[in-house]
Amino acid sequence: MFTYHTRYEKYAHYVPLRRPLVEALAVRLSTRFAARADAVIAPSAVIRDELLARGVRRPIAVVPTGVDLDRFRPADPRAARAGLRLPAGASLVLYVGRLDREKSVGRILVAFERVAATVSAAHLVLVGHGTEAERLKHLAGTLAARDRVHFLGVRDHAQLPQYYAAADVFLFASETETQGLVLAEAAASGLPAVAVSAPGCDEVVRDGETGVLTKSDPMALGDAVIGLLLDPERRAALGARARQVAERRFDVRLMRDRTLAVYAEAAARAGRAVR
Repeated sequence: MFTYHTRYEKYAHYVPLRRPLVEALAVRLSTRFAARADAVIAPSAVIRDELLARGVRRPIAVVPTGVDLDRFRPADPRAARAGLRLPAGASLVLYVGRLDREKSVGRILVAFERVAATVSAAHLVLVGHGTEAERLKHLAGTLAARDRVHFLGVRDHAQLPQYYAAADVFLFASETETQGLVLAEAAASGLPAVAVSAPGCDEVVRDGETGVLTKSDPMALGDAVIGLLLDPERRAALGARARQVAERRFDVRLMRDRTLAVYAEAAARAGRAVR
């Protein structure tokens, strides 16, 4: 069994060799591994299609990574902000994830500068850490709205539902996702997302239905965030619909059952039993 949860070629910049060589090798090895598995699980249709295009002919099932809907759920934002000591009257834009190059967090900071110039109560909260943390903090320090950018570092996973509950909009700029688990967590929390229209992300965020998909440039991202912050009724409608979609598509219990079914089918083909 092989679960293809990473687009390995998108991380070639971490290897101190020629990038095209590393990318080609990552694609070749991951494809070869998938082709030898009894079955492959892809977290999104785009990953399944990529593997098929590479010539993988093993059974491929699309099973997104699930979210605990009992933990990630809509909650009172005022209580969440009070518990986390976040500004009560602010318009909170949230990012959760690694602060690494492939996540394009710098793009979020530039987009937020545009947001802050229009929405005076806007604050950006970033939860996570990574290799780019210091560079990003330096970049944030050059912004006119630097006092409204909050790097909170790593937080206990048990606290994450509170951050989603406290926010008004989730902002995500990565173009390297196989699914974008944090987007599913935001949806489960009833939080509308603004994200780049990119493979993986566009299967979680439904443009105009559960959030907004944009081009990758910071201006487009910023304008989308501004539009949601200034329209609370639309924001609430998108968030409510996002929760409905999450209940149907990302419930961890449903994903568990689908995963077990894939294993059972693979075992049956191989003449084995799943214990």
